Amino acid sequence: MKKTSIILATAILVLSSCNPEKTALKRAVDRAGEQLLTQVEVFDTMPGYPRSVENGEYRKTKHFDWTCGFFPGSLWLEYLLTGEDVYKDAALKYTERLSDVPEHRGTHDLGFMVFCSYGKQHEVLSDSVSAQAVVTASKTLC
Repeated sequence: MKKTSIILATAILVLSSCNPEKTALKRAVDRAGEQLLTQVEVFDTMPGYPRSVENGEYRKTKHFDWTCGFFPGSLWLEYLLTGEDVYKDAALKYTERLSDVPEHRGTHDLGFMVFCSYGKQHEVLSDSVSAQAVVTASKTLC
């Protein structure tokens, strides 16, 4: 009984000291959002998409790189998690930049490129533009 009481008291102490507004998940989502908005600022003025950071410098991808859909897809995910329009607006813009990708025949990675961007847009908006992009990419890949 004493052991159970100690465990219960410890659990209550730990839980009462937690700020429910700043859980680890919320902090991670907030930090990801900050990083995404920084990347939006940087890539609004240059071609390409962010891929990674090496020695403090952005390593960017080319337009038809197999990872080009990851950045808009990350913006769509952040919008889904936060509901903040700043992420939706950026996601729309960066997805639109890929408008010619669904017809690109130079890769077998079209699924990564289109489903991470237009596919996620369709999940969020259920719009005809993204639906058509996914259908076109599927036909192109076939």
